Amino acid sequence: MHLNPPSLLAFLISIILAGLAMAGKITPLPYISANVVWLLLAAYLVLAFGCLQRGL
Repeated sequence: MHLNPPSLLAFLISIILAGLAMAGKITPLPYISANVVWLLLAAYLVLAFGCLQRGL
């Protein structure tokens, strides 16, 4: 298995999801605060998938 650096789009989506999760942990946001763990998992999976796939 060969790992590639993630594309800028995959990296930015991951950063946005992780930032929303952190904001939901600090301040009470209606839907986000209840799903912080799932947002962090989604951010990690987007970043991991971006590293595994070429050109994504």
